[in-house]
Amino acid sequence: MASRSSAELLLATNSDDPMSMGASYLLGPALIVAGLSIAWLAIRAWRGDLPRNALAGIRTPATMASDAAWARAHRAGGPWLLASSIGSLLPGALVLFRPPHDTGILLILAGLGLMVALVAVAAFVANLAAQDA
Repeated sequence: MASRSSAELLLATNSDDPMSMGASYLLGPALIVAGLSIAWLAIRAWRGDLPRNALAGIRTPATMASDAAWARAHRAGGPWLLASSIGSLLPGALVLFRPPHDTGILLILAGLGLMVALVAVAAFVANLAAQDA
């Protein structure tokens, strides 16, 4: 009998089995922490509590041009960034209930796709606002 790797044991590949306990208990909290981190940064940026910096926030040439452009951009893009956190929080919470493997993977991919799309909208809206500053 062939032994299974730790990755194979962590992520069950049989679509009839629920997501393995390891996968749901590792991925769920990781996605929730990521979503909460994004939400925290989005709220700080939206309120104007996130100073212009090179690490966090919407960083385009237009948003980095001045403090006024940074503030205006994040007021415009903040709601979209906050909404993007749902793309990580919701799948993270649902995966904890150990859905069937295929459903769990679909939830994660759909949530992350939503998050990427909403971040792109936030960047677009913020960049337009910064250009008007």
